[in-house]
Amino acid sequence: MNIKKIIFVGLLSVCNLAIAQIDTRTACDFSDIKDFVEWFKGSKANQKSATNDPLEAGFDQYDDKGKKLAMEYELHSHDELGWPILPYLGNDFRETFIEHDKDTVEYNSAGGMGYNHTYLFKREPCWKLVKFTHDRL
Repeated sequence: MNIKKIIFVGLLSVCNLAIAQIDTRTACDFSDIKDFVEWFKGSKANQKSATNDPLEAGFDQYDDKGKKLAMEYELHSHDELGWPILPYLGNDFRETFIEHDKDTVEYNSAGGMGYNHTYLFKREPCWKLVKFTHDRL
């Protein structure tokens, strides 16, 4: 067998293996919020595809003396946000889910780097991140 043909067949096999391992699920493929959040954490592409654009987001603010100001929410386009919006946080954080109703769930990750992040997901009909809060602990 020709060496070029062997290399081509080998590369083709690797490409087929890579294609077979691509996650083709979408935000519509999940009924369980915990499974959806694991998928959402999986990549920036997943996060962007399942996040409102613009997204209602609130970021902690402080005055010149370091006193915390009231949280204000504004709409931010995808271009204004840092991605991933839900990064891998390691093992030093607390994770909680609060179900408001069957189609509205709040996911909270606290600790990690001294921040509390709250993500509000709604299913309409697919899961979407509709609100984000970034706050220092």
